[in-house]
Amino acid sequence: MNAVHFCLKGNRRLSHGGSTNDLVSPYSCQVKSSAIVGLGTRGHMVRIKQRGHSLIESLFAIMFVGAAASIAFVAMPASSASKSKAKYMNFAVNFATRQIEEIQYHQFARITADDLSGDGLLDSAKAVAGTDTFSCSATKFGANDTIASKLPGGSATVRIENVDADTKRITVHVQWKERSATRNYDLGTVVTNL
Repeated sequence: MNAVHFCLKGNRRLSHGGSTNDLVSPYSCQVKSSAIVGLGTRGHMVRIKQRGHSLIESLFAIMFVGAAASIAFVAMPASSASKSKAKYMNFAVNFATRQIEEIQYHQFARITADDLSGDGLLDSAKAVAGTDTFSCSATKFGANDTIASKLPGGSATVRIENVDADTKRITVHVQWKERSATRNYDLGTVVTNL
């Protein structure tokens, strides 16, 4: 690499590509071989940064990209689990909401296990273990979807409570397995005889 000479003579700058044939005093010149040197606004020497990347800068860039890629790779399974969790919860909420709305469309006197079972909103008119809770796990939802077909280990029940002669409390309970945990969603409403 040729040495670059930058010299001052009065108020002007002379630059040379390594030639020493000019009549310039050696006390006003500086030789720089590793960086480009220029004159600042007041006539003093200023180093101008070279363009390009050093090996250390390249290694830091590779380490940074590698660290970002590994973080993204580790986060993908968690993202997938969150997606399936949201999907299952969304289906449970939609199913419970639909069941509540379908039951509310019935006349107050027709909100009985026999009538709801006859309309396909309950699996049967027989209560679960002598309670006021009825299974609706086989109830069709959407395009012939059931709780068991959309939720792993899914089941659903409807509870019909007679609060008084003119008031009933309806609660839909949806349950499913997610990994090793059991998840639940409950939605309720009160229906009155107007």
